Amino acid sequence: MSSMSMRLGLFLSFLAVSLTAAEPAFAEDGSVRPADAMPSVVRIGLQKNLGPDFLIESFAPTMRLLRRSHPDTRFQTSFYSADELTEAVRNRKVDAFFADSALFGVLQLEAGAMQIAARAAPYVRDPSEAASFAVIVRRGSHIKTLADVPGERIAAEDKGSFSTWLLFQGLLKNNGVLKDGWDAKVRFTGYSPPDPILLVQQAAADVAVVPACRLESLIDADVVREHELTVLNERPREGFPCRRSADLFPDIVLAVPAGTDAELASSLSVTVMSAPLFGMGERWRIASDFSKAADIYKLLGIGPYREPEEPTFRVFWSRYRNGIIAVFAALALLALHSFLANRLVEKRTRALRKAVEEKDAAAKAAREAQEHLAQLERSSVVSGLSSMFAHEVRQPLAAVVAYADGIRLAAKRAVEAPDPTIERRIADSARILSEEAQRVSDIVERVRSYAKAGGRKRERIDAAHLAHRAKTLFGHGSASVGTTVDVQAANGLFVLGEPLELELALVNLLRNAAAAMADRPVGERRVVVRARRMEERKDGSDRDGVPFVELSVEDDGPLAGPISDERFAKLSEPVRSGKPDGLGLGLFIVRRIAEAHGGSLLFRRGRPPSNGLCAVLQLPADPAPSEESKPSSP
Repeated sequence: MSSMSMRLGLFLSFLAVSLTAAEPAFAEDGSVRPADAMPSVVRIGLQKNLGPDFLIESFAPTMRLLRRSHPDTRFQTSFYSADELTEAVRNRKVDAFFADSALFGVLQLEAGAMQIAARAAPYVRDPSEAASFAVIVRRGSHIKTLADVPGERIAAEDKGSFSTWLLFQGLLKNNGVLKDGWDAKVRFTGYSPPDPILLVQQAAADVAVVPACRLESLIDADVVREHELTVLNERPREGFPCRRSADLFPDIVLAVPAGTDAELASSLSVTVMSAPLFGMGERWRIASDFSKAADIYKLLGIGPYREPEEPTFRVFWSRYRNGIIAVFAALALLALHSFLANRLVEKRTRALRKAVEEKDAAAKAAREAQEHLAQLERSSVVSGLSSMFAHEVRQPLAAVVAYADGIRLAAKRAVEAPDPTIERRIADSARILSEEAQRVSDIVERVRSYAKAGGRKRERIDAAHLAHRAKTLFGHGSASVGTTVDVQAANGLFVLGEPLELELALVNLLRNAAAAMADRPVGERRVVVRARRMEERKDGSDRDGVPFVELSVEDDGPLAGPISDERFAKLSEPVRSGKPDGLGLGLFIVRRIAEAHGGSLLFRRGRPPSNGLCAVLQLPADPAPSEESKPSSP
């Protein structure tokens, strides 16, 4: 028992050393490895259940030797089950791996894995015959043959150990004694004391399944007495010094997947094959026959030969139990959250109804204002286009009328010709042409008279009220989102004009200012509308000295910089709009409205560092009644 306690202590020490040794080992100068050296990282796969004897006595010294021999290489070790290691080798997720001889035999045959070396004890002559197991019972037990073992109390170390438990199962199956319920009383120690042989000696178990030579080591340590125990199905000891119950197989193998870099495989082979003997005398040698070991996996239907489990509810529950519980927990939390959210929504819905109604009313008012502005803008555009059309078409139509009259007169003189019928037809055609041309002229004149400014209704308008009204109308549109409008208008300033057209002009200028600052973040878009009285024009007109009101709309312009001089010079010309629903006539309409009121539209650049523009609408001032009553100077 003291021997097993010592093994457990060494195993725990090995785990601590392994965690420390797993840190990367790089060259002190940080240089890059040459092309023919080991790679910077080597991924090592380690099959689970290889046992602490192997980990302590062989694996740990081997890894220390590899790290010492290749200080610039980082060795990453990962544990895999037989199925996981098979997948990792086939998909080249590892660069080298340690596996039992049966799994390696399968991977050698089916995936092209290549042996680097196989572990061999000092007493082994042929590495292909290096491992086996012994089935041990008390001397005088009622268990005489392997056929008596199923259903008895069996002790072993690990159910995944190939060299003991898996070989033992294969032996029972080959002898036809493997039946349902045969392992109902199996006890696995998990490599913890007491040893399975001691459990048999103490009558705590009927059968012990242990690696070959375990019995001899305990006898040499005077832990058990040879005459107290016996080995079932004992085989001859030719070439192997220990008592065993089955054939001999290769021991644990170090191998590489198919297609591994030849330099890496060669370096690993040279390193391990030239290594000194390990503490218990083990060493790495070359085994030549793995066929019998691979047959054990096929015989038992395990590892790569495992049959798919039937999709029963029990299998489904055992495999996905944690996920199913997590899903149901999430659904319960979701249902609780939904219930609480619905209660909160009901409370807030009552509070929001009134706000929604007020919002709908405000939206309706905004839509009506937008429709009003749109209608006014369309009317102004039609009026301007009508004027231009009438101006261009009126003179050609007048010429047509005159020419038709000439034809009619010529045809009238030709009535006295020998063929009066033809002349009469010419006269009739000319008369019809004249009538139709006159009709077109009348229609064009009617449209032109509609477009004349003389028919507009003029009112006395407060400039400050006009600016605030334009700000309100601009605020009803989507272009105002994120834009702040500041009105700075002096009191007592009046102009004479049509209110709706002047509102339209200012709203157009506000929209252009907002569009110019579209790339600025919300909070930095500011437009200033000013109204002030001036005593003389700034454009050098011949009416200097006449008082007028200046309505200006100033913005900060785009972040990208001020507009070019070419675009600045064409601001008031009708151009093709960049907007999908635009006409490109906004500034043209504003200029037309200004001129129709006896004013003008001009532009100034903002003072640096501003990138913006200042659009100025100049309108003649309407004098106050006190100013109109003053006598003129002689």
